[in-house]
Amino acid sequence: MTRFRPSLLRKAKAGQAPAVQSLAALARRPALAGKQPLDSHGITPTRLPVRSHRLKSGCPAISITSIMKALLRFGFTLVLTCGALVAADTKTAAAAAASHNLSQFRLGEFITGPQITLADAKDKAVVIEAWGVHCGPCLASLPHIESLAKRNKGKMLVFGAHSQNASDEEVKQVVKKNQLSYTITKGVNGPINFSGIPHAFVFDTAGALIFHGHPADKDFENAVRKATRGAVASTGSRPASGLDALKALQAK
Repeated sequence: MTRFRPSLLRKAKAGQAPAVQSLAALARRPALAGKQPLDSHGITPTRLPVRSHRLKSGCPAISITSIMKALLRFGFTLVLTCGALVAADTKTAAAAAASHNLSQFRLGEFITGPQITLADAKDKAVVIEAWGVHCGPCLASLPHIESLAKRNKGKMLVFGAHSQNASDEEVKQVVKKNQLSYTITKGVNGPINFSGIPHAFVFDTAGALIFHGHPADKDFENAVRKATRGAVASTGSRPASGLDALKALQAK
């Protein structure tokens, strides 16, 4: 049973109770009184609204919209920065290529294919691809290089500079399997260092290096078209093709 203070009872009888509800009304709500205990005056305390948490520093809460705007600004800045770096790297590579020419490069010993050298490249474009029989991407690029050699026959010389540890027989087996018709040598030496293969070098008819990089790069195809634009097609006799060399090997 709920107990009330005598002073509160006297005020309630005189009609001076501060409570909005009468004591009789409170007595008729035992369930509410059981859930929310009365204060010292016998009145249910009013629950104050819970205020949102704020940092001690007084900083306002950060909205999701402001976060998204900040992320978008950061992403836009990052894209511009990356674009500028790529453009600068491309200009640097182009400048480096322009400063080199075919006379600075030396091919290794002949392995198979037409027995030609860089000295036969007068008025012709030249492509040298460093590759290896144990390199998956290199093997995947062989049909593409062979297609270029056939398409530009007479206007461009193609050399495959094998740049991995493998015997000549291993190299010849890969050449035979892929029916390559261009010259294969033991590596290539030049003023440009590269750490990965396949790596292609494209020289124009004047011997200037106009591209070096991965043969799957779109700029490789553009460089080949540019290099062969002023090439003079061969006339008269020509060296034996790679297919002729393969037939000779098979005859042995």
